[in-house]
Amino acid sequence: MPPLGLLTVALWIAQHSVLCQQQRFRVRPSNVSVVEGDSAILRCEVHHQVGQLQWAKDGFALGYSRSLPGYSRYRMLGDPGSGVHDLEVTNVSLDDDGRFQCQVSPNRGQAAIRADAFLTVLVRPSTVQIRSLAPASSSGLYEVAKGSQLTLKCDVIGARPAAEVHWQRNGVVMNLGQEDSFSGWGSPRRNDTTSVVTLQAHCCR
Repeated sequence: MPPLGLLTVALWIAQHSVLCQQQRFRVRPSNVSVVEGDSAILRCEVHHQVGQLQWAKDGFALGYSRSLPGYSRYRMLGDPGSGVHDLEVTNVSLDDDGRFQCQVSPNRGQAAIRADAFLTVLVRPSTVQIRSLAPASSSGLYEVAKGSQLTLKCDVIGARPAAEVHWQRNGVVMNLGQEDSFSGWGSPRRNDTTSVVTLQAHCCR
């Protein structure tokens, strides 16, 4: 009979070997931001996979098939035999914005594993325009008397997230000191932003 110390070492090695063989994530999905209309890839790689893998969106399972029937813009990429199950989303829309989860089912006495990532869809503004109560010429120039004030408003419509507005003069960012900017919801899940500046008219240099 082997000495007690050798039995303890053998038992520890056996337990450690089993632990190393547990299914686990080699690459966990991470948060991704993508512009509407582009493509996004959420990565997911599993080491020692024994369960079935599927993706879920906002808690709704997408199914085990790698072609994901019913989701024409979704598919799984990579070699499943190597545990690679990246999710590709093409022609991303606002409907794709949300929480995705890579799920591996329990099997052979091993527990299920799950990992989350958020897909954030960015939207370019549909309209950017400058307006004022003062009348503009046909060329878009505003004419004001020396010493008077001119208030300009910049409207940025339909952006996501809300736009930050920076005013420029001849390509140089203006240090305005006082500027009002406010945002609110426009069309669903998009923001409208208006930035207001008041300028003092001086003689041309």
